[in-house]
Amino acid sequence: MRLMWLKSDYIIPPDTGGKIRTYNLMRRLNKLCSMKYVALRNTPDAPRDTEISKCASEVVTYYQAEEVKSGAAFYLRVLSGMISSLPYIVRKYINSDIKALQSEFVNKSDEPCVILCDFLEMAENVDWKTHAPKVLFQHNVESMIWRRYFENESNPLKKAYFNYESKRMAEYEKNACNKFDLVLVVSEADKQLLRDEFKVTSPIEVIDTGVDTEYFAPQPEVEVKSGKLVFTGSMDWMPNIDGIRWFVAEVYPQIKQANPQVTLDIVGRRPTAEIMDLGKADKSITVTGGVPDVRPYLAQGDIFVVPLRIGGGTRIKIFEALAMAKATVSTTIGAEGLPLQPQEDILLGDSPEEFASQVNQLLQNSDTKDRIARNGYTLVIENYRWEKIAQNFHKLLLELTEKSTPQNAGVSR
Repeated sequence: MRLMWLKSDYIIPPDTGGKIRTYNLMRRLNKLCSMKYVALRNTPDAPRDTEISKCASEVVTYYQAEEVKSGAAFYLRVLSGMISSLPYIVRKYINSDIKALQSEFVNKSDEPCVILCDFLEMAENVDWKTHAPKVLFQHNVESMIWRRYFENESNPLKKAYFNYESKRMAEYEKNACNKFDLVLVVSEADKQLLRDEFKVTSPIEVIDTGVDTEYFAPQPEVEVKSGKLVFTGSMDWMPNIDGIRWFVAEVYPQIKQANPQVTLDIVGRRPTAEIMDLGKADKSITVTGGVPDVRPYLAQGDIFVVPLRIGGGTRIKIFEALAMAKATVSTTIGAEGLPLQPQEDILLGDSPEEFASQVNQLLQNSDTKDRIARNGYTLVIENYRWEKIAQNFHKLLLELTEKSTPQNAGVSR
């Protein structure tokens, strides 16, 4: 089988949740089938690295300047996009060169071929005329993120925009999903949402979230710093920014009141000025910016926190923390879609009072903290290694090629 993987960003380095999931799946799928990776890049020169060769036998990239998400020009692009028939996040990634590649890829070999669109944002780059099965890999239900932006926004203008965009994205998402021969999602919750609310009729299968259990593993030789809370995530992504702002303003003071020695590490690339200011205003908060390796921070951490109020899909960061045997406290949305049992594998709290209470419980009761950490670690080690997830992924693609024929493959529904 030959697989063309379409992605809106270059996965090296794998420093976001979506890139981490794609990187780990592609590395393992590349051993099972012939992989061609087609992506946009944000550097004028094509990347030169050996790491990508582990993920695909052939790589094609096209330059697209990284978007500056500030200033008058950015807001003008956003406003002008409101008159388009396409949501902004979809329209900005359209690339005719990517579409042109697919016909040649499918026609030059007698092997079964699959075109895979990674994230909904690349759907407009699919060539529907090619006679090959087409798969959409949904890391999350995109319109749910926009809906939660709307629900949590207090600024009236932004709230109105998020409401408009969430409705437009919902309509686009339903229509786009129904064009594909197969839709892959990362949780049963997302599958039910697409079926029940979005009326998606294309086949939907679940690809579980995994973790690299050799890379993320307990480090007993590293001394844990008592009272250190750790959060990891891209700090230029709105759900992470919103979550940390809420945590520092509403939750952290309650934790500090009960545990004055507590500290917080915010670990992640490209922190905004607003996030950097959190560390300047409170010396117990450290904003690291991008780091080459998050494991030392996780290893030193006492408790891992995931205070997200916006999001979709599943959070890989939770499985990474659990694989390092770290007790974790999250909101319900933060742990959404993951097969975790509250009070057994993870603690959950949605209000500031609930979240602070759960963290304080772990800080003050080492037996409970150790039990939660041990249960979470056992769960991911025994069930969610990337090797197993990739094998299931490959099996679904093979089954799809076996069902497809030149007469019915790749025909828009």
